[in-house]
Amino acid sequence: MFPIDVTSVHAMREAEVHVAAQGRAHHRVVHRSRAVRPWRRLVLLTASLRSRLRPHRDTEAATFGALSASLEVLRGLSAEQLVELNRHLSVSRVPPGQSLGCEGEPVRNFVIVIEGHVGVTIDGIPHAVLDAGTHFGAIPLLDRPSSMHRATFTTMTPSRIAVANPREFREILDLFPLVAHRIYAMTRVRREFLAELAREHRAEPSEQSTSDLTDYPAHLPV
Repeated sequence: MFPIDVTSVHAMREAEVHVAAQGRAHHRVVHRSRAVRPWRRLVLLTASLRSRLRPHRDTEAATFGALSASLEVLRGLSAEQLVELNRHLSVSRVPPGQSLGCEGEPVRNFVIVIEGHVGVTIDGIPHAVLDAGTHFGAIPLLDRPSSMHRATFTTMTPSRIAVANPREFREILDLFPLVAHRIYAMTRVRREFLAELAREHRAEPSEQSTSDLTDYPAHLPV
């Protein structure tokens, strides 16, 4: 046997108590971390999902909000009708200088200007600037199969537009009578303008009218 004095016995006991205390503390820390870790994972996962979904929700909100009843061609539509109409349109942003249709080329879309400005030229001559609530492409689509642009349309500023292909355009005319009425009314006004412009071009210089025909109809007469 090894001789053990009183001081050694006390030191050993203190060491055992310290080790035991550390073990209990480690157990509490491990137990607590195991209990908290799932919640921390859930919080982190939720934050990650929110950060991923937020831009998508904002994009969707901007796309649906773009179709406002304050726009001339959509005035009077209910919120439900705007949501339904959105299913027949594709909303996108376009930079300035973007061609949206060229004179003499086939028409592929009906376009509503939501934001920005679109310049209109005929035979290379500026005739008008279309702004929010205006539209174009209806005349050639209604004249099918001879569906050619009568003018050139080019964005002048960063713009947002809503586009419908020929099938979607016909669905809009069938499903939304108020919108169809405005489209047909503007079509009549623009046909008259284009007919008068054609007569001016065919007339002899001495027979040309002094009236100014540079204002391509953008909005319906009040």
